Amino acid sequence: MKVRKFQAVDMAEALRKIKEELGPDAVILSTRQIKPGKGVFGLLGRPILEVTAAADLGGLSRKAAPTGAPGPAEPPRRDPDIRGGGADSGVILALQADIDSLREELDLLARRPRRTPVDGVASEVRGLVAKVERLLEETARFERLRLAPGLRRIHDHLEAIDVDPALTARVLGFLQQKVDQGAVPAGREVAAFRELVARTVRVSGPLRPGNGRPRVAVFVGPTGVGKTTTVAKLAARFALQDGRRVGLLTVDTFRIAAVEQLKTYANIMGVPLRVALDRGSFLDAVEGFSDRELVLVDTAGQSPRDEESLAELLGLFPPDVEIEVYLVLAVTTRGQDLARILRHYALLEPARLLLTKLDETDCHGPLLGLPLVSRLPLSYLTTGQNVPDDIEEATPVGVAAYLVRGLEGAS
Repeated sequence: MKVRKFQAVDMAEALRKIKEELGPDAVILSTRQIKPGKGVFGLLGRPILEVTAAADLGGLSRKAAPTGAPGPAEPPRRDPDIRGGGADSGVILALQADIDSLREELDLLARRPRRTPVDGVASEVRGLVAKVERLLEETARFERLRLAPGLRRIHDHLEAIDVDPALTARVLGFLQQKVDQGAVPAGREVAAFRELVARTVRVSGPLRPGNGRPRVAVFVGPTGVGKTTTVAKLAARFALQDGRRVGLLTVDTFRIAAVEQLKTYANIMGVPLRVALDRGSFLDAVEGFSDRELVLVDTAGQSPRDEESLAELLGLFPPDVEIEVYLVLAVTTRGQDLARILRHYALLEPARLLLTKLDETDCHGPLLGLPLVSRLPLSYLTTGQNVPDDIEEATPVGVAAYLVRGLEGAS
């Protein structure tokens, strides 16, 4: 077997050199980044890629047989759409090599002396995370070629409803393994996906009134996600349908319309409403609701870039008042914006997720991805503007039903 090491600026150049010298059937054995000998101890030199490759041993068996002797049986052709062979195999090898290189970078970072400035390390980590995300997306795209036909349709569906590519790859990788083991027969792929979602998704159960003292539930989130209407729906459900003693509290003094809207709902339901301007009035309002079982708190919407307003909101909550924070998000929000919003509201330590506007889109991917990324369970889902209707408790079976819409006839 002929083994050679190749040095190049990037993987594309390395693959070209390997193909020229060892042929198209060469295999990559390992990759690593090395520093050239430039500057002090080579620290100023640009890292280069070193790839170890070998001529494919299988090529020996494909040599012509001696005259008169029967040649070896030609191996059966593999469908490149299933096995990932053919022209795509080189791309997949390149991705595998990039992943190996990334592993080495992470190992070097982990072994770096602790005197390295924290900001510098954080910047490098963010760069590596971005690289991981790119590799996962590319790998997911090419891994589709390896899927059983029944799973390819699920792959395309998850892509269409805005499920994160890396999460799609994890889900379908698991299902493909079950298919290979015979645990999921042909025609049952969608049913298996539905069952997997139902077992995986985390839910919190319904909001429960306090026992002996009011439970204070605070609803936070960006502007336009429907917090005020959602608070009104929950108040109507508990006060009118369940006969619970409910109090409404708003700290959204920036929008007169929001206060008036909640006041209108409170009058219709016969529920008391208070307004808090600062920590002291917040504490007074909660103490004034001591005869209530449940206090629902509406807050002003915020931009995920407005850190000052977030600090002001946090300053409203007295430390001796136990609160349960619900992060309200709309499923119509773009994936990158959702990630930014999650980081923004982490300071408030939300305990539950509440997703709105499921009726305004068919892209329900955040139902699967958000609980996993945020590590927060789903509480409620809203599907319209009607009060007290158009809100439902999140359940594993219900979430799975949203995610397989459009696939029901497939199995």
